[in-house]
Amino acid sequence: MPDGAAAARKGGRAPVYCSAACRQRAYRERARDQRQAAPQARRAPRLDRFFGRERDLADLRQLLRGNRLLTLAGPPGVGKTRLADELTARVARGYPDGIRVVELGPVGHGDAVAQAVAAALDIRERPGEPLPETLQAVLRDRRLLLVLDSCEHLVDACAVLVEALLRRCSRLSVLATTREALHLPGEVVYQVAGLAAPDPAAGSAADLLNSEAVQLFLDRARDIDPTFALTDANQAHVGTVCARLDGLPLAIELAARTVRMLPVADLVARLDDRFSLLTSGPRTADRRHASLRAAIDWSHEQLSARERMALRRLSVLVGGFGLEAATAICAAAEVRASAVFELLTALADKSLIAPVPGSGDTARFRMLESVRLYGREKLAAADEEALAFDRLVDWLAARSKVVLDTPSVPTAMFEWVLVEHDNLSHALDWLAGTADERQLLLGGALAHARFERGNVGSSRMLLDRALESTPPDARYRGRVLVEAGWLAAWQGDMETAIRLFEDGVARQRARGLLRMVSWHLRGLGHVHTENGDRAAAIATLEEAVRVARQCGAHGNAAAALQNLAWDAVVHGEPDRAAKLMDEALPVILSSEPRRSQSAALHTAGTIAWMRGGFREAQEHFLASVDIRDTTTSLAFDIEGLALVAVATGRPERALRLLAAAGTLRRAYGREGEGPRWLGFVDKARAAARRALPADRADAAAAAGRRLSTAQTVAYAHSDVWVGPDATQPAASPLSAREYEVARLVAGGLTNGQIGAHLGVSVRTVEAHVRSVRAKLHVRSRTQIAGWMVRHAAGRPE
Repeated sequence: MPDGAAAARKGGRAPVYCSAACRQRAYRERARDQRQAAPQARRAPRLDRFFGRERDLADLRQLLRGNRLLTLAGPPGVGKTRLADELTARVARGYPDGIRVVELGPVGHGDAVAQAVAAALDIRERPGEPLPETLQAVLRDRRLLLVLDSCEHLVDACAVLVEALLRRCSRLSVLATTREALHLPGEVVYQVAGLAAPDPAAGSAADLLNSEAVQLFLDRARDIDPTFALTDANQAHVGTVCARLDGLPLAIELAARTVRMLPVADLVARLDDRFSLLTSGPRTADRRHASLRAAIDWSHEQLSARERMALRRLSVLVGGFGLEAATAICAAAEVRASAVFELLTALADKSLIAPVPGSGDTARFRMLESVRLYGREKLAAADEEALAFDRLVDWLAARSKVVLDTPSVPTAMFEWVLVEHDNLSHALDWLAGTADERQLLLGGALAHARFERGNVGSSRMLLDRALESTPPDARYRGRVLVEAGWLAAWQGDMETAIRLFEDGVARQRARGLLRMVSWHLRGLGHVHTENGDRAAAIATLEEAVRVARQCGAHGNAAAALQNLAWDAVVHGEPDRAAKLMDEALPVILSSEPRRSQSAALHTAGTIAWMRGGFREAQEHFLASVDIRDTTTSLAFDIEGLALVAVATGRPERALRLLAAAGTLRRAYGREGEGPRWLGFVDKARAAARRALPADRADAAAAAGRRLSTAQTVAYAHSDVWVGPDATQPAASPLSAREYEVARLVAGGLTNGQIGAHLGVSVRTVEAHVRSVRAKLHVRSRTQIAGWMVRHAAGRPE
């Protein structure tokens, strides 16, 4: 109905617009009336309880105070809308003109976005004026928070409208929830992650109850079954459910609704089929939240054909992936290799993959497990599983050749095996039962991660299966037999280990691979040593030296001499050991990988300690600490430093170091470098305890157990204790909190880790670090650590 007719119907007179100026004045008056009449309500209060995210809420409140466009971005089911509701409830007083929520999920096309916003604000269209201009006129002077919920399918239209409103309405703020950011100037994007999920092996029920994800699961489960409780029988299963669902609130709530029909153990067993299982959302939920599949379907519908192809092919990568792996799997006739990064960026923008923080100089990405399993369904439906896995196996096999063709694996390749461990295992599972020789390459490379990953049993099973199903004359069979021998020896099966080593060495000798033979004879000598056959060990190692010299492999010869030196150490012959190491150490330090260098330095340090050269021993152990490329053997060097500490009258330092080394050792499950070394360690511990009162000895050990790996390394380099129980010097210019932050910086923690430890935001930590630098007149974190070492209080232990 025209405005004039409406006025006449109410008994008034229709206005007469004599000019454009009159018309504009009338519009302004109407806008004023609409501002005064508009409702102040937010979305109706939620009926369920909100859990966790206190740190998110604190950060978001701070961000809203300083920014006019804040976007909550995240994957499907992560709880963006629920978090926005909780946030608006806590900031309502800051917006005198109210908070208005625009639910865009039901809006089908971009042209309707402005109408949806107008409806939420109770603003009516004006004849002859575009609706966005009307919105700008009404909102121009209002201190209001506009919440745009679920923008991802209308992201372009939302971006255009939001930019226009913010440019013309200086007091307006916008909070958007979306799976893809608006990409506007001034937009602050806050990535919403899943709730903190537990380690399924976290231990007690009390530990699990600290997890936000577990708290949500228990609350929603009790809504369905008020008798449900966390028990010794089900706590590990509850933890596993929350962890495998990546802490996604939607998935956890749907899983909790099954407890009346399924024991949690059965729920865990069915998680690979989660899309059939997690389907019973509330009756009033919109279709996107009615089931886990529907939530991901909603995102999948927004993808282009090429993005859908990339999503489903990347689903074969279970352990995360880098650009090289993604290119190997996704590049095809329809997608150039150079375009793969663009596809990854698009999927990351839509919150379907995420960068892995702390992955060093090489970008790495991951999919949530639910998204990956969804992609696997799409891959099977497209009949592309064989293609995608074949490309994955090809890429892994090509990289694995570098590992297996080198007697001493370069550090970079060893690290590659660690990073790709899960993908190697997954690809081997795919190939299981076939005669494909690529299994030997993948399995052989995988075996190199046996110590670091602590899952020797599963690696051995995969390797044995590959050896059984591949041809007996396969090219890499001899190399892989040796790796299988290492795994058998690790598990204490010495008879099998010796047989596998001898078979592998014989096959490589027959192929003329003498460098490999000399290197693997060292391994066989080690197995003989572990088996208690010293004569066989010495004979095998001496043969390794001869073969290495015969083929010019001087590094291999030096490594075998180091093994002979260690044999002398074990049997109490330090002078003979020293003579052997004098020949071996310079060669190893000049030509061999870091892992070989650190092992040689440890041997040299032990020899110096046995001969009373404690300063030399400490220098060797510290040099080894500095070049260790994994944490698997770091404990030996820390224990070596403890031996020196006992010998030089520093028992408290020794007990701290021994306790820290014990923590490292338990982390990867290794017992030690033979009974002789453990005997050295046990005697040192006993001597240190005898030198101290029992309570002081216990306190030192307890403090050492609390050290992180980075803190352990920092303490190894300093005789001043800066551990968790260090106290602040009286003359320190730092506040108590600044000193605590400086101590954690000195321990090697990142700002994110410090924030998690102290329960504050990263931004707060950054502010403290800036203050510490200013007060100490230093520029770097290394200089902060140096100040802590020089000025920390306590005994000079």
